[in-house]
Amino acid sequence: MEEWNDYWEQVPGQDHRMDFTPATFYIKKSLHVRDLTDLSQALAFDLKELSQTHIAIGFILTLREKLDRYIDQYMYFSNDPAKQKILKTHISQLSSSFPYFHEALVAYRHNMPDV
Repeated sequence: MEEWNDYWEQVPGQDHRMDFTPATFYIKKSLHVRDLTDLSQALAFDLKELSQTHIAIGFILTLREKLDRYIDQYMYFSNDPAKQKILKTHISQLSSSFPYFHEALVAYRHNMPDV
């Protein structure tokens, strides 16, 4: 996320800053785009399995909303390790239904090149 935030800090005209984006601007540091194919396929497989085992209407949407909320809070409390630890526990519990994604994530992190 730091790389993503550092990249977008260079771009003028973001909505919250109320300025404008010029026709041309120069980026000093590019954003390295990584291949997320294996991660996305693993997540899709986990979601398919969840949709078959949890037939309640809205289960996956509710799960997504909870994960989004905890991830947003985790990022917001970046200077509060105690709060982050609690939030990380919640995220781990909610994401335990994604075993193939977790396996792919370990492989992804293991093979991630230094940038």
